[in-house]
Amino acid sequence: YFDILKEVTYHPLMAEMLTYLNGESTGYAWAVYNTPTFLKPDENYAREIMQLFTIGLDQLHKNGTTVVDSAGYEVRTYTNKDITEYAKVYTGLRRRKMRGNIEDPREPGGWGNNQVDPMETNAWKKDHFPKLGLDRQYIGDGYPLCTDIPAQHFLKQGAKYRLLGSNPNPELLNDPNKIDWVDNWDRGSPKRLSLNFNSSALAAALCKGNVNDCQPSSIAILEQDIPCDGVECDVTEPRTFEVSPGIWFEYQRPPCVNLAFYKNPKTIFRNWYHDKVMCGNPESHDASTICCDATRPLSWGESAWRQELFGGERVDFQTAVARCDSGQDLRLCHFPWISND
Repeated sequence: YFDILKEVTYHPLMAEMLTYLNGESTGYAWAVYNTPTFLKPDENYAREIMQLFTIGLDQLHKNGTTVVDSAGYEVRTYTNKDITEYAKVYTGLRRRKMRGNIEDPREPGGWGNNQVDPMETNAWKKDHFPKLGLDRQYIGDGYPLCTDIPAQHFLKQGAKYRLLGSNPNPELLNDPNKIDWVDNWDRGSPKRLSLNFNSSALAAALCKGNVNDCQPSSIAILEQDIPCDGVECDVTEPRTFEVSPGIWFEYQRPPCVNLAFYKNPKTIFRNWYHDKVMCGNPESHDASTICCDATRPLSWGESAWRQELFGGERVDFQTAVARCDSGQDLRLCHFPWISND
């Protein structure tokens, strides 16, 4: 039944009917619009999924009779506060782009009107704060912290992969189509990761033992721990990678949760814009690695170079520091116009 609810929730027609399509979080609306707007997420679906699709209005005993309080009134399963909290969950959902084998006479051009495939998440518009659910339990309780997932978990027993075919771009993560920054940055398509076809145990496992005649499954799960090989030993968490010429897989990280508040936060910059910043947990895989010229005085400004193994790579703070320190005359970039406050 959970699988059915998931399909219903992510269907664009349901989102259109119950008005949570393209929903925006309060934080997004406040930060983006010229006139700060205190926008609350749409509550339609948050209410209906509880009232109509799952728990109903009243609590029930195991024999199906209604639970009543000492005054004889029915005990409700949820309150308006619960609806408000769950409404935050359904922000940031949008239709996928059109693809082949879909007909939609309402929009012959087909741009942005995919009414068939499950919606995708627009991370910018999501609500990123903790959400208190039913029975005073936070959504995500019971899942491990992302910082507690073992190192190189993509090589451990139970690691899950999805076949992408000949397309190297990830489907489960937002990823740039190109890199376009300052002159000393690479331009064009993001760098992708290719395993060593001749020696990688991971490539062999995903190709069912024969990389030269790879016969991949649409979903692959590792049956046992396997050793790293070559560049795999330096990767903390992959996105997509090539296991055989023209055959790409995407790693699906196990579910985990991040802390909203943590110690020793670090500043993360988006490109060179000093006003596009956020806080990051130094123990989480929150940012890519950008190194600067250690011989250049800070008063001259910074010149940055990517130190990524692949486009979209995210590492923890200490990994980023170590990579920069290992390069000749490089260090992790400093941004002197940002104060300690």
